[in-house]
Amino acid sequence: MYHQHFEQCQSTQSYIKENWKELSKKDQKVLISTDKQTAGVGRRGTGWNNYEYALAFSMTLAPSPEFSLTSLELGILICEFYSRRVVLKWPNDLITSDIKKCGGIICNVIDSKTIIAGIGLNLFLNEEQDHDFKIPPGGIYSNIPEIENFKEELPKALATFIHENRLTNKEILEKFNSYCVHMDKKVKIVDTIEETSGFFKGVNENGSAILETESGIKNVMSGSLFLE
Repeated sequence: MYHQHFEQCQSTQSYIKENWKELSKKDQKVLISTDKQTAGVGRRGTGWNNYEYALAFSMTLAPSPEFSLTSLELGILICEFYSRRVVLKWPNDLITSDIKKCGGIICNVIDSKTIIAGIGLNLFLNEEQDHDFKIPPGGIYSNIPEIENFKEELPKALATFIHENRLTNKEILEKFNSYCVHMDKKVKIVDTIEETSGFFKGVNENGSAILETESGIKNVMSGSLFLE
């Protein structure tokens, strides 16, 4: 795996996209991390910056056997890396054990064999720190301020763990249910077209949410999920 770390970077995802031709000559597995990301982009084009005790990095990898399960697989492996200090909210949010968002995953396609996965994760929450952007309300409290170069070393450790522990489609579907924070709970999923409410019953073979609604079972492919 080729790893490049920057003191400051506008967007780790954009850096890989713009430099993929040269980066891919070094290795098909690329990791770009940074101490400070100034123009990160999250899901649906929202800002995704980071602050003093947060990770912001992007990595390339082969998609899951079922392409649309990739972000779920990455979420599961992050949960396992942090030994359940992180759980999941469909489709790509990372949540603390007290149900606060602490990060997220976004996947973009390079080609049929390669995706870029952008990962942002709050490892330590300092609410009094000055910042001019919205940060998620949760963080994983730990001793990371004592870890030298943690914004370089932890992305490398996490990316290595992901590459070495890829899952089958069956494992993804089974494990997602165990890490999902809203299984069997009443939720609402909102996308650009409609809102769908019902009890969350897991995900189907392509990662769509399965909702038990008043009119029966409905599969929802994408959207933002809210607990009701």
